[in-house]
Amino acid sequence: MQTMRAALTLAAAGVLITGCGSDKPASSSETPQAATGKHEVVYEATGSGKATISYFDGKKQQTENTQLPWSKSVKTDKTEKMEMMVVGEAKSTVSCRTTLDGQEMETKTLKSDNTQVGSAFECQAHTKIVAKDVTLEVTGTAAVDVTYEVLRKVDHTEETVAKPPWTKKLEKLAPKSQVFLSVTLQAGGKAQCRILVDGQEKDVKNVTRDSPYEMCDAVVE
Repeated sequence: MQTMRAALTLAAAGVLITGCGSDKPASSSETPQAATGKHEVVYEATGSGKATISYFDGKKQQTENTQLPWSKSVKTDKTEKMEMMVVGEAKSTVSCRTTLDGQEMETKTLKSDNTQVGSAFECQAHTKIVAKDVTLEVTGTAAVDVTYEVLRKVDHTEETVAKPPWTKKLEKLAPKSQVFLSVTLQAGGKAQCRILVDGQEKDVKNVTRDSPYEMCDAVVE
């Protein structure tokens, strides 16, 4: 953060000076290379005037001097902090927003009351991608039908388990993913469904003759 803050402060000075005497389109100081990954992070900045925006693209820091509004989509597999910082012009209002896989992670709005020419203020927002491992378990003495589904990721299947135990591991699910595990008894006996996130039990249900269908569910947080 210290490096990003220092670099952005220096870059902002150039924006505020050239913004007074040039109407040329803003340009990026460094063109990001197209990145690939299973997570999409979207950075957004809105407000009036121009701003200097610094953000991490999953590989390295990028800085752009641009007219607001501005947005940037980044694909990444990284699990460390993804962040942006915005320096706006004097006497202006800037909002910054980050989303992860379509889910809003943070929004901030800052207003500069300083009318001195050349002043600037910072607005930062960050999103932390923390992938979690999920384990689905079915135990018991009866044959069962098993169905599991992960929302926000295409992953749906149906299986017939002749004789539990049955286990399914789902690796590196993004935050806010919803996981469902349903169990239906085929005959007499009993069974149990269980969902664990990073080894911690999130939900457990017992399936019996009196209640032959149950669904376990959990949200990755």
